[in-house]
Amino acid sequence: MTTGGPAGGGAAAPVLTDARYRYDERDVILYALGCGARDDELHLLCELVGGLRVLPTFATVPMGRAVIDAVERLGVDPRTVLHVAQSLRCRAPLPAEGAELSTTVTVDGRDEQDRDVLLRLRTTVCDSRGVPLADGVSTLLCREAGGPGAERATSAVPPAVAGSPGWRGEVVTAPTQALLFRLNGDRNPAHVLPDAAARVGYPRPLLHGLCVYGAAALMVVRHACGGDPGRLTGLDVRFSGAAYPGDTLVGEGWPLDPQRHGVRVRRAADGRPVLTHGQARLAPASPVAGPLDEEIWL
Repeated sequence: MTTGGPAGGGAAAPVLTDARYRYDERDVILYALGCGARDDELHLLCELVGGLRVLPTFATVPMGRAVIDAVERLGVDPRTVLHVAQSLRCRAPLPAEGAELSTTVTVDGRDEQDRDVLLRLRTTVCDSRGVPLADGVSTLLCREAGGPGAERATSAVPPAVAGSPGWRGEVVTAPTQALLFRLNGDRNPAHVLPDAAARVGYPRPLLHGLCVYGAAALMVVRHACGGDPGRLTGLDVRFSGAAYPGDTLVGEGWPLDPQRHGVRVRRAADGRPVLTHGQARLAPASPVAGPLDEEIWL
């Protein structure tokens, strides 16, 4: 059976977790550093330059923590999970000075694939008053987690962009990038320990998918938003390959219309794609996006 929304004939899907996350300016800065922000992007890194700004993909920090908790509640070992796609819609900017957030997670679809399960989890981040700030969908491949009675996790992907890109950029990661990014909350040992990486099929510890996702957001902000993070209101990607600490990540963008850019990220060393089928959503003036709708495609 295939489902693209709540199960039960329109009934709300049960909430797997309702996680609380409190952050402050230090967490905002740590996230930007972990994604590869440069020293000429002080508006993302320091509160002393006219006001700290929040990279919109910071919303994936509470989302990621809540997703890990939800996966554990489903009886799946997070160390066996591969993040294969991520969507994000920002309804309002996250406060730079910090806040207490709540993140709910529901199952949006489940697809048995032999002994593996493709799991689609829908997340909503709210402020302390319950006002939604961001919505997302995380698509996960759970190895050897199969079982009876699965529902399909649909993945309607737009076509990949073609032709010459309208812009190119890069993020140079450090050999210690994964060690820095894991401080945001994802302590999966595959990003640190060679034997843990080998157990899931990688030759050495790899960068977090959400680290590369944040690097992609940085490049979109630099090259499509005039350096204004508030103009980035959404980012959908498919994780198509591994990147490693020390890699230079090359981002490419294709303006589709004034409010959408196609996005791809490759490793500079060999040209292999890391993020594909990407689509960034831009606001011309206001940082506030509309509510989540069915255009989240992953």
